[in-house]
Amino acid sequence: MPQIPVFTPDKFTTFGTLLRYLRRKANLTQLELSIAVGYSESQISRLEQDERSPEAAILSARFVPALYIDDEPDWVARLLELGAATHANLAELVSATKTTPQNLPLQLTTFIGREKE
Repeated sequence: MPQIPVFTPDKFTTFGTLLRYLRRKANLTQLELSIAVGYSESQISRLEQDERSPEAAILSARFVPALYIDDEPDWVARLLELGAATHANLAELVSATKTTPQNLPLQLTTFIGREKE
């Protein structure tokens, strides 16, 4: 396996690249990490591509121990920081793309009380 270059936590700007670096630094495959945290391998791939982001509680409880960074507070802080930023960005993106469908059926409430007519 090739040698992983040494970086500092502040060099990473996205959650996915940081997660990939920490996974490789821990000498884990996506499959091994997925088993350790209870995710599917494709979910880990989506996390590394910044398509998904776990909540901070899951990062702390599952990912930190699985990546062997319990004793490295700088890495933990950066992972949580970028995870929260990605989570917020994805939530904002989803809310921005949600629109009300324009082809809704007529409301049925107009028929309530019509027996009087």
